[in-house]
Amino acid sequence: MSNICFIGGGNMATSLIGGLIAQGHPADSISVSDPNESQRSKLEKDFSINTFADCSAAMNNADIVVLAVKPQVMKDVAISVAAAITVGAKQPLFVSIAAGINLF
Repeated sequence: MSNICFIGGGNMATSLIGGLIAQGHPADSISVSDPNESQRSKLEKDFSINTFADCSAAMNNADIVVLAVKPQVMKDVAISVAAAITVGAKQPLFVSIAAGINLF
């Protein structure tokens, strides 16, 4: 199974995580980075997944990184994520579920 990291642990990420676990994806292969400690605690309690305040720790060994943040914070998140990518390390697939963000 792929190691999946969610950057952002809000409603959309919570729904996707719930669906993944319901379909048999192992909880120990899912991680979440979210700055809100109470949201991290809720995710840990509900799904028994690993959570982190820092995106670089959450992305460690990720095969897929899902950017699940509000559009207004995407730029700051992208900068943090880019800084966490190590040259020569495994390069994960990035997927964004942020609404209204253009690539160009």
